[in-house]
Amino acid sequence: MARILDDISRTFREFLLLPGYTTKDHVPNRVSLKTPLSSFKRGEEPRARLNIPLVSAAMQAVSGAELATALSRKGGASFIYCSQAISVQAEMVRKVKDHKAGFVVSDSNLSPKATLKDAVELRSRTGHSTIAVTENGEGNGKLLGLLTSKDFWEFKDDLSHLVTQH
Repeated sequence: MARILDDISRTFREFLLLPGYTTKDHVPNRVSLKTPLSSFKRGEEPRARLNIPLVSAAMQAVSGAELATALSRKGGASFIYCSQAISVQAEMVRKVKDHKAGFVVSDSNLSPKATLKDAVELRSRTGHSTIAVTENGEGNGKLLGLLTSKDFWEFKDDLSHLVTQH
């Protein structure tokens, strides 16, 4: 027989919706899986919480800056493993903290005076398929346009043309 738990649930099995006890209002987008990270008294809000009850293992084969970033974007947390130099651990934490969801500091910028050859060289150096064209050629300059890999053909177009011509 089905049991309804009054205590805090800790496994995914305890989150199953029970037949006969649910209505059409019981849908996944109305379920909260927020998990407190600190102790708190009944009726109070915890000082810190995760939006999803997932953390990565503190293992070299599992955790890293990429997983920590992905989990943090979804509301989880990751542990940086300690079987490495402290400087490497600090760099991993820095990468996660420097990540801005949806925003990346651009290192692929060209000025309007740059040629398509400059764009090809920058693309091969950075691996980016889209390059920002700014007034001063810097990431903080006024955006004039974007040059994508579909705007010109490296082996067909004249690479001496300015990027502003495409």
